[in-house]
Formats: sequence, C-alpha cells, structure tokens
Amino acid sequence: MPIRALRPLLIAPALAVSVAAHAQQVGVIADGVYYTPNTHLAAGTSLQVLPDDDKGIPRCCATITGPAGKPGNQILDALHDDRTIAAYALSLPKSVAADSRGFGVVGTAHFVRQGARPEAVLDGGLQLAFSTCTSVEGTHYLGRKVGANKLLVHLYQYFDGELEPTCKDRDLK
Repeated sequence: MPIRALRPLLIAPALAVSVAAHAQQVGVIADGVYYTPNTHLAAGTSLQVLPDDDKGIPRCCATITGPAGKPGNQILDALHDDRTIAAYALSLPKSVAADSRGFGVVGTAHFVRQGARPEAVLDGGLQLAFSTCTSVEGTHYLGRKVGANKLLVHLYQYFDGELEPTCKDRDLK
C-alpha cells in the first residue's frame, strides 16, 4: 500500500491524542488546590479560574506554588478510571475566595462565551463548553467539545454526604 494511502490512517490517531492532550488543560479547583490529570505542571504555572458560582465569568490568574501537601478532596477522572489525578497548591487572585470550587484552565485558553454555558478555546484550537451538575454524592465537572457535544472532560468530586441531584443521564454521557 502506498504511503499516501496510509496517511489518513496515521493522522486520525494523532488528532485523537491531540484532543485528549488539550483536554488535559482543564482541571478542578477546590479549596485552594488544583486537581488535574496533567502530572507535569511546574511551580509558577498560571491558570484561569472559572468558579462554580452560576455566573460563568473566568478570573485571572491563579498560580501553582507546588505539589499540594495533603489534599482534602477526592477528585476522580470519570472518563479514565486508571488515570492519576495530581494535586497542586495554588496562590489564588483576590477576586477568588479561598474556598472556591470550579474549573481551572492552564495554557492560553480564550473564553469566547461567558454566563450560563461558558466556552473557551484551548491551546490548539479545541473549543470546550463547561458545565457542572451534582449527583447524590458529588459534583461532576464536564467539558464538551463544542459542535460535536462529545464529553472530553469528566472530573468528579466525591462528597461524603447526600446532595440534591441535578445531573440528567444525558449530562454524563
């Protein structure tokens, strides 16, 4: 088979890896700690904060100060059960309360929509729509590819208690 015929077969997996890698720019901020599948962030890395306050307005900029000592939250990657979630201590801007929860986005993300359904264009041009919902025992942090509606980020914060569920089955698929 000529190389030209193989080119589409080689490009498709590379694009899939690229989308997954760019989705790793997104994590969860909870009580001054940034939880992310990206285990290679250095102290001094800057990130935007999208608080889970129903306003959908990003705040600039939190800074990673190093690994978190003893993170108090249990954050899981619901899309990849076996993936490690790193915990980083943060220095938060004054516009973000120390006990805030929400999304953290590293890199040169540009928020193109704010409000009830915030959207950002991440490094590499990946456009994600952000949302949260609750199940009985935790909060789901969701990032969907705009246009395709494909779930690329699904981080879950477990709480030892009962919450009023707001998630629909379709939200988690």
